Amino acid sequence: MTFRQKIGYFLRLAISVVSPKQRYLFLRHYSILALPSDLIPTAENCWYRVLKKGIVRKEASINLEEESEKLLKQSEDALPLVSCLLVTKNRFQLAKKSVECFMRQSYPNRELIVIDDGEDRQLKDWVEGLKNSKIRFFHLPDKSKKLGVLRNLSREKARGEFVAQWDDDDLSHYNRLLFQMTLIQKMNLDGCTLQREELWFPTKQRFGYSARRLWEGSMICNNKKLPLYHETRRGEESDAVNQLSLNGKIALLDFPQLYTYCFHGKNTFDEPHFEQIWEVASVKFSEKEYEERKNNIFK
Repeated sequence: MTFRQKIGYFLRLAISVVSPKQRYLFLRHYSILALPSDLIPTAENCWYRVLKKGIVRKEASINLEEESEKLLKQSEDALPLVSCLLVTKNRFQLAKKSVECFMRQSYPNRELIVIDDGEDRQLKDWVEGLKNSKIRFFHLPDKSKKLGVLRNLSREKARGEFVAQWDDDDLSHYNRLLFQMTLIQKMNLDGCTLQREELWFPTKQRFGYSARRLWEGSMICNNKKLPLYHETRRGEESDAVNQLSLNGKIALLDFPQLYTYCFHGKNTFDEPHFEQIWEVASVKFSEKEYEERKNNIFK
């Protein structure tokens, strides 16, 4: 056992007896835990951790291509309905890309709930023109409601047993729902989040993979198990998702290509926040690799 693995072993023991408040801090920054010595991720197999009440219970790899094929042998109605929750306001071009990501998803039993409280009707008119029965659009009067309030409203409108956060300025791989739901179904979980995400900063031509932690925006979970979002303007999802992690059973999947966090200058959080995330990124691709990585997002 290496020194790093010994540290991880003793950390696991310590985490199992500390208070939930202390576990909360661990969940956000737990990357010090070493990869198990007998686990070697490959191009086919992805690494994941199962947390039960904030404690690591299982570490393993899974071939999601293979496992998802088994899931898709079921009829659409036999699969749990996943409601993707999109809250937006006056950001037509960004939200349009997010809706297009939803339409490309390979997981069949899904719906998109769009909550739009902006005065711009472009998105409403465009969505109505799609005539897609899987998209339900709600255009609200602009009353400057906080993001947490609107996210809770989208959950009230959701018909699915599971919900997926679907931010209007980030991008999801076409297999995001399928692969995360495959792991949820196979392991009988309350939810699944990514432990790394792609980072894309177009104006500075940066592309990389984030550090490992619990990334709230990529969560797919049982709607009944997720606490209400705080009624705040930003960071509203963090506490709800972490509370689920401390009280339920979730997986942290290491498959960063499933979700791309984009910094475009009008994000909820400002550029210094993104710079902090970039500073500790686990992978930073070169300028030569930038174009290839960027183009892969839209395949």
